[in-house]
Amino acid sequence: DLFSQFHNFAHRQNYRRNKSVISRISVTLEEVLTGKTVDAEIAVPGNKKKIVELNIPAGVENGQQVKFKGMGDSSIEGVPAGDLIIHISVAMHDRFERNGPNLIYKQSVPAWDAMLGTELIVQKLDQHEIKVKVKPGTQPGTVLRCGAEGLPKVNSQSRGDLYIVISVDIPTELTDEEKIVI
Repeated sequence: DLFSQFHNFAHRQNYRRNKSVISRISVTLEEVLTGKTVDAEIAVPGNKKKIVELNIPAGVENGQQVKFKGMGDSSIEGVPAGDLIIHISVAMHDRFERNGPNLIYKQSVPAWDAMLGTELIVQKLDQHEIKVKVKPGTQPGTVLRCGAEGLPKVNSQSRGDLYIVISVDIPTELTDEEKIVI
């Protein structure tokens, strides 16, 4: 009827767009490396839920907000849908620490290897391995840099670095043979 049409028109005129919806998504460090597509269940006004497919870009930071235009509330007809704002939470990793796009990996080496030098095989976040030379006389706390082996920077082709922090495992007891060598 005419009255309801007028009421709906007047109601739409009071709104420029529907409300934005805020939600949270947790991602792993591996998903930060590659990006992630998720089906997220989003709460919208009126105690309703909707499923949306979201492409979380590679390189996102913990606490970063990612905005998806027009994917929020659409309960009021005739006005643009609100935005969907996703707060990103990046889970801690058991082997790597993150510093922006850079990854930090702590590697313990036996005292002999630190004194004489060695070659380490380090498994990167993507499960590929790289060889890293430890020079003779390496001291505890030495940092080895592997360029462009870290995380991607958001919306960029460049990557951070992988830093390997060396600790030296000094034995507390030596065998008689080891004492002779020293």
